[in-house]
Amino acid sequence: MAQVVLENADELAQVIEIIFAKALDEPHYCKTYADMVNALKTRYPEFPPLESDEKPLTFVRVLLNTCQHEFERLLTTLAPFEDENVAPEDIPAYKAKKKARALANMKFIGHLFLQKLLVAKVMYTVVYDLLNPADGGFPEEHMVECVCELFHSIGYLLASTRPGEEFIARNLQRLENLKYAKNSDASAILSKRIQFLIQDLLDLRDNDWTKKEKREQAKTMDDIKKEASTEAYVDAAKGGARRRAPASSRHMRA
Repeated sequence: MAQVVLENADELAQVIEIIFAKALDEPHYCKTYADMVNALKTRYPEFPPLESDEKPLTFVRVLLNTCQHEFERLLTTLAPFEDENVAPEDIPAYKAKKKARALANMKFIGHLFLQKLLVAKVMYTVVYDLLNPADGGFPEEHMVECVCELFHSIGYLLASTRPGEEFIARNLQRLENLKYAKNSDASAILSKRIQFLIQDLLDLRDNDWTKKEKREQAKTMDDIKKEASTEAYVDAAKGGARRRAPASSRHMRA
C-alpha cells in the first residue's frame, strides 16, 4: 500500500475508503487496520484542500472525515431511510447489518485513539453525542451498546488521566441510570442484554479494567495423543479391575 503512487485527492480518498470498508467488514482485525493506518499516515503526500480556507488533505485528515461521516450516520435510527426502499421482510436483517457496522466503527475509532490518531476530546464528544440525543430523550439501544464497545476498548487508557477518569465516572453513572430507567408503563427502556452489557462494563471498571477470563491454550497433536493414550490406559485398567471383581468377591465371601 505504501508503494502506491497517488496523483490526487480523489485517489487518496479511494485508498482510505478501501481500508475503512475492510476495517468495518472485519472488526476482529480493527487493531491491525489501525496499525496499518499508523504506518501509512506519513507515506502519502498532502493535496490541496477543496476550499481555500481549509487545511490540506492528508491521509489522516481524510480518514478521520470518513470516520466522522460514518459516526453521524450512527446517530440516526437503525431503520432504513425512505429512499432506500427496503422490503418489510428484509428490515430485521438490514437493522442487524447496520448495527454491526456501527459497532465496528466504534471499535475502529477506539483503536485509532489507542494509536494516538484521535485525541481524548474527540472521544468525549462521541460518547456525549451517543448518550445525549438531540431531542432530550433516551438514547436508542444501539447507541448505548456502542458506548459500551468503545469503553471496553479505551476505558483503561482514558482512566489513566484525571480528566479522563472523571469523564468515565460521569458517563458510567449515566449508563447505570439508563440500566434502571423505566418507560411510562414501568417497563425497562433497555433490554436485559444491554443491561448486562452495562453491568459487565461496571464490573470491568471495578476490576481496574482487567478482564477476568481464562482461555485454554491450544493443544498440540502430541498433547492430544498423550491424553488419548492415558485415557486408553485408564479404561484398560478399569476393565481389568471389573474382570477380576468376581474372584475377589468369592474370596471375601469365603
